Amino acid sequence: MTRREWQLAIPILIGLALCVAAFVHGQNMANPDGGMVALRVFKAPQGERVAVVANKALHVLDAQGRRIARQDLKALGLGESPGDMDWTVDARQRVEAWFFDGAAVPRVLRCAWSDAQLQLVDCRTAMEGPQLKNNALSLTVHLAVDRLSERVFIADAKGTRVQSFDLDGKALGSSDPQLVPLLFPNRLRYLGNDTLVVADNDHRRLIWLRVAAGQPTELLRSLGSAVHGQARQGRGKVTDVALGPDGTLWMLAVMQGQKDGDVLVFDAQRRPVARAALADDSDPLLIDALGSAALVGDYSFIRLNRVDAQGRDLGEFGDAAFRGELQAVRQRVLAGALWKTGAMAMGGLLIAAGLVLGLLFGQKPQRPGAV
Repeated sequence: MTRREWQLAIPILIGLALCVAAFVHGQNMANPDGGMVALRVFKAPQGERVAVVANKALHVLDAQGRRIARQDLKALGLGESPGDMDWTVDARQRVEAWFFDGAAVPRVLRCAWSDAQLQLVDCRTAMEGPQLKNNALSLTVHLAVDRLSERVFIADAKGTRVQSFDLDGKALGSSDPQLVPLLFPNRLRYLGNDTLVVADNDHRRLIWLRVAAGQPTELLRSLGSAVHGQARQGRGKVTDVALGPDGTLWMLAVMQGQKDGDVLVFDAQRRPVARAALADDSDPLLIDALGSAALVGDYSFIRLNRVDAQGRDLGEFGDAAFRGELQAVRQRVLAGALWKTGAMAMGGLLIAAGLVLGLLFGQKPQRPGAV
């Protein structure tokens, strides 16, 4: 390159390097792990509680939405945002939390809830090893715990089966893909009485399984999203479910890529009732039942909303401290998106400018024989 060409190229190269740095900065700000990644409602001796993993922390709220605990995930010993969690109460009314940590070596973390300290304590690895995944490439893994029979059910999204382990991590069994075909299984719900509900994503249905110890897993029934009829076009992949005490069922049905979904409401006889009246730009990602309503975790707005048995949006859930923290996360994610968009736009302009300057001032190749 000539000196003139270097003089033109160096500022453009520096500008492109700055654009790359700005894009990476925006990507870190908009990291989905900092949003809302897990939601479970559990029944403690003092009443229902809501556990939410958001902003790289665990939040525990009471049934009225008051936050009673907040703990950073690193303080709990989690290497990253958990892929899923479950909460249980044993026969002695002891509350425990279970997290699937998708670190380099997959593991399940088990913690005890302290009423006196209002926090999780005594967190330790309950089980670990590559056997916890059917497909080593799976990034998303879900679990449900049967505390009475001391079993943990695990399904990874890219696997084709549900595995069961005892509380020490010893393999107990696995569903048979020939008898119970699963395609991209998502969240699991253990209902008791040897019944497990699986969101069978790519088969666009919920399935109820009998998972009696020592017996083959049996398919009891299924409920497809197409039965509802009110889902918007293309939103049929089933990722989660909430079951109310009166039998109301809220099904989360999404588009390819698990984006832009619908919450479909069924009554106790599994008859379609309504599609939840959420905001047009909402992106429901998580759902669970709280009392006679459902809590919906929104991916794009990063908030919790309540939806009743008729599909009506009852508004945002959580006290000012909890909502304020989620609002800060939402602003950070939006700022990150702006950084990324600006970086890509500026990078495109710099490349275009470089091409134009190269044509105008670059050294022209000489024809053979030219003087």
